[in-house]
Amino acid sequence: MSDIVREADIGRATFYEHYTSKDDLLRVQLRRVSENMLRGGPDKPGLLDATPLFLHVRDVPMLYRLVAGRSAAARSLRILQEVMEERAAIVLAERLTAGASLRAPLTPPVASRLIVANLAALLAWWKENGMKETAGEMQALFQSCVGPMIVQTSP
Repeated sequence: MSDIVREADIGRATFYEHYTSKDDLLRVQLRRVSENMLRGGPDKPGLLDATPLFLHVRDVPMLYRLVAGRSAAARSLRILQEVMEERAAIVLAERLTAGASLRAPLTPPVASRLIVANLAALLAWWKENGMKETAGEMQALFQSCVGPMIVQTSP
């Protein structure tokens, strides 16, 4: 905590006016970033567009290693997973509200968890294999994994 308030050049009281803990700070910042990294919407093909995330990981691989590496704190990884699942759930809910449906027997919470698990597995595979594929190719792989979860309605 001392490092955070010193680096931000604020007092502890100011920090606690905005956040309840370091975990809360991490969660808020990850939510903000995930909105730009994991996108959905009627103008986006497929269930979820993670192309910006793949581009970011390619541009800042050290950050990914710090966040997802073996030395990362379990609590931080769990917060990252929770935030990504929240974002996936939001995008999924938008699709379902627009008339799409999940393939039986999937439920939205299960689908959100599976989406994030697939994304994490692909990111790990990509990193382990030298990140030779483009962000677009990784998005196509991701879509082939998660796309079949949803049944698109005809326009």
